[in-house]
Amino acid sequence: MKSLISLIIFTLPGLLAYFWINLFGLTPTTKRESSEVVAISALLWIPIVAIILFMYQIMALITHLSIVQPPFDIIFIKKDWTLLSNKITDLNKLSENIWFLLFYIFSSIIISFLVAKIIMQKGYKFMLEQVNKVREENGIAPLSEKTTVWNEMFLNNKGQIVEFSKGDSSEAGIVGSLVKVPRAH
Repeated sequence: MKSLISLIIFTLPGLLAYFWINLFGLTPTTKRESSEVVAISALLWIPIVAIILFMYQIMALITHLSIVQPPFDIIFIKKDWTLLSNKITDLNKLSENIWFLLFYIFSSIIISFLVAKIIMQKGYKFMLEQVNKVREENGIAPLSEKTTVWNEMFLNNKGQIVEFSKGDSSEAGIVGSLVKVPRAH
């Protein structure tokens, strides 16, 4: 049971953020290896858990000072309010409390969504600008904001007339208007 709880605490936030980013449209052109997903999730885990623990620390401090009365001190154990003492064992000890786990999971969902949204709106574009500056200095064509040719062609949110036919057939294909397109995978 401890290994399941540790798995939730140390992987859930990063994996959630990774999947939010994919749902927001930053889909890789090829399927990622599991080691790549683990590395990306670990990098995303750091800011999310820092925010969650900061929120917890503030809320625990408020509860410790008796500003807030029950039922909140069920979640925030008064003797453990100094969670950020540079020890992972404090987090493992706190994870034995079911109320903390529920707080952690609920917070992970919300914070990972917000972090992924910030990455998609600001971080990805900033990183792409920096990469394209280096590429242009090296005489290489800049990268597109879209991750695939499919996205480049069809993500302008307008209906497009297309014809779908078999390549080896001389029969007329199906002609129609694409309004919604499937995900890249």
